[in-house]
Amino acid sequence: MATFYKKRAPEASTPVMICCCIIGRFKIISTKLMKKSFATLPQPALWVFAALLGLSGSMDLAAGMERGRPVELFFAVGPLLMAVFLAWCALQRRAGRDALLASPPVTLAGYVCFGLFVGGFVVKLVMRGTTLAVG
Repeated sequence: MATFYKKRAPEASTPVMICCCIIGRFKIISTKLMKKSFATLPQPALWVFAALLGLSGSMDLAAGMERGRPVELFFAVGPLLMAVFLAWCALQRRAGRDALLASPPVTLAGYVCFGLFVGGFVVKLVMRGTTLAVG
């Protein structure tokens, strides 16, 4: 087990040492979280999520084309990208390429697709004037 706290020079102040420890801990935690990727989902779950998001994105795309509103087409991009990414992950998992799925570029691509999906969903809620009611 590695030691995270090293003896500092006596001139270092306590707040500086606390910040260094917090930043050091965050870097260790964030790299461990990056190791957990979308490859940890079971393959059937990847296919189910890809199908649901693909269906939702396709319906948004069809509705946007029918209404002739380019904003509706923007809302379809997030779910469709996420569905394509999850389907690609499922195919790579079937081929036994788990190391590829755990690589930082693929994990980053997954986070970008997920961010576009969530961002489009939030913008869609705001533009339609609805809120998520809890309870």
